[in-house]
Amino acid sequence: PSNEPSGYWEFDNADNLKGAWTNLEPNDRTKGMSVLLLSPTYPFAQVMIVGGGNLDKSRTFQIINLSNLSPVWQPAMSLPMAPGQTQPTSRVNVNPVLLPDGTVFVSGGASAGEPCWVFNPVTNGWSQMDDAAR
Repeated sequence: PSNEPSGYWEFDNADNLKGAWTNLEPNDRTKGMSVLLLSPTYPFAQVMIVGGGNLDKSRTFQIINLSNLSPVWQPAMSLPMAPGQTQPTSRVNVNPVLLPDGTVFVSGGASAGEPCWVFNPVTNGWSQMDDAAR
């Protein structure tokens, strides 16, 4: 359900499966999707969540850095806009796909004819791709 807390599991040690959950603040992203961003340099592990939630959140994405001892979700950032748009497109049941070069291809979750995008986690920049087929 919406407004449930997100969290992560931390093992006590490598010899057993004991540990505990650490809860984070709620992240209401029902019908949003996520990808795990891995890098050989810091930040080593991040999670990016795209769209979903209410109308305002469906136009945003968030990233959490799991490489530090106290992970905290970054503030929601607006999804990119095509030329002529006045606000980002709402994305519900969107498809973020992690590509081999570490970038994220984002498509779907919007009306046909909306552009697809590629997110670069190194530069935090977006590149517009072709429109989704009608």
